[in-house]
Amino acid sequence: MIKDRESDSIFDFDTAINVCRQKKGYSDLAVNLAQRYEKWEILVSIYIEDENPNISEAIAIIDEKIKDVKLKVKLLQQYGTQLLSPKAGSKFIEGGLKISKEKEALDLLIKITKFLIC
Repeated sequence: MIKDRESDSIFDFDTAINVCRQKKGYSDLAVNLAQRYEKWEILVSIYIEDENPNISEAIAIIDEKIKDVKLKVKLLQQYGTQLLSPKAGSKFIEGGLKISKEKEALDLLIKITKFLIC
């Protein structure tokens, strides 16, 4: 049984998430655990490094969930190549408009830069 995040727990969530990532068919469980226990840095790595990358989700987490600017910058330094890669593809939104993941990553970088300047 997994206790709530507010309680004292002997359960190591980072290890559990990593074990799920290594086992075929358990990546959804790894994502759910990372989301539930707000392991945003691990979740970004799952979305970028694992079998079926989801760059848009990784960018959204860096932008919306991670509040520490230093961690945002660290993740952009670590995964910048993947975030800006044309191989990452694009997503389609309502009306068939195409938004590139490169643009999402650049928008995030601009937000962080503005924050650091102000």
